[in-house]
Amino acid sequence: MKIRNLSILACAIGLFFGRSETLAAVTKIYISTTGYDINPGTKELPLASLDGALLKLRSIKKSSTLDGTVEVIVGDGNYFLTKPFILGPDDSGTENSPVIFRAEDGAHPVFSGGKIINGFEKVSESLWRAKISEVVEFGWYFEQLYVNGRRAVRAKSPNKGFYFLKDVSETILEKGNGRFPKLGVQHLMLFKDGASNVSSLLAEDYSDAVITFYHKWDNTRKKIVGYNKDSSIVYTVGQGMKPWNSLDKKTRYILENYKAALDTCGEWYLDRSGYLYYMPLPGETIQNLEVVAPVTDQLVIFKGDEKSGKTVGNIRFEGLSFRYT
Repeated sequence: MKIRNLSILACAIGLFFGRSETLAAVTKIYISTTGYDINPGTKELPLASLDGALLKLRSIKKSSTLDGTVEVIVGDGNYFLTKPFILGPDDSGTENSPVIFRAEDGAHPVFSGGKIINGFEKVSESLWRAKISEVVEFGWYFEQLYVNGRRAVRAKSPNKGFYFLKDVSETILEKGNGRFPKLGVQHLMLFKDGASNVSSLLAEDYSDAVITFYHKWDNTRKKIVGYNKDSSIVYTVGQGMKPWNSLDKKTRYILENYKAALDTCGEWYLDRSGYLYYMPLPGETIQNLEVVAPVTDQLVIFKGDEKSGKTVGNIRFEGLSFRYT
């Protein structure tokens, strides 16, 4: 009887310590906005980035076999990404040892693919501007802008709704061997409302103005290469129209990204001189303005290897926000 009791006690002790070992096997790597990627990644000396944490994880994997969960714990604040965070097959966890990128308890970290634009000044009460030197110096020209967390509207016409095409024809320049022409010129006749806006374009507007067509389930974006004011015909060049989804009289369109279209609250326009213009919404002030322009078009990439069949798996993101591309 005593031996039996000792066996039960031994099992209980084994279960207790076995559970403790499982908990102790959790590997924790810390990231903070005040950290440095040369740090060891402890709570006291955190890393600064997801890439830094990934290098730490790879180093741990090389030196030992993981037998428990890996937690990359991210502190509060904004983290700015200038390139995508890439995870490959070798960065995967396992079913018993998942890799978890999570927010620290009570924290709400944000990973941003954008750059904060400061230095706004008033041109007038209804128009503000900021000078962005990188536009001239490095040719940085973005197509999206976020103001106080929302995607703002790039200057466009009409402000509400769409224009419609009056008539469409096409001249095929190169037929090619595909299902649609390789190269063609589209002749797009406009109604009076849309034609008046195209007529107002200045010579320097043509390089950046974009006409976006919404046809059936698709949309097509084109630069205007010519305009005949007498016939109200716009010319665009590129791949020929697809027979099953061509532009026609039911096609809607908008004209965007030219300075004269900047005429209503909430719109913005980036001039090649480097000035970013913005028309504030009611209640917005320069003091409460947060403007973010994206610098990367992807934030996280899971990059498996199709040829070898290696996949990326057993990785989780919890409580993290990814914004601005």
